[in-house]
Amino acid sequence: MVCYYNASHWLTPLKELANKHPTAKQDLKNVLSSESSLKSISEDLLQLTCRRRAEIIEQIRNDFLPKNGYQASLMSAIPPSNSHIFYETQLLDLMKERS
Repeated sequence: MVCYYNASHWLTPLKELANKHPTAKQDLKNVLSSESSLKSISEDLLQLTCRRRAEIIEQIRNDFLPKNGYQASLMSAIPPSNSHIFYETQLLDLMKERS
């Protein structure tokens, strides 16, 4: 599972806002520049959110691991996918192999 930030999602609305209010264009540039405190704070919040999300995913994965240490080690070697807590095809292959 991936946690990322794509700044391009904000470009169109910001351009529209700057075009609608040309006098605010420089203020927008200043507030959103790479040296602004807003950028630093938003990056810190994103890191915190992604870190917490990773911790939760790890907890959920651990809850699904079997009690058997060997089987748990096999399952824990399977990485999460973008949509599931274990990569689907690898988990299916492991289950077929173990049955």
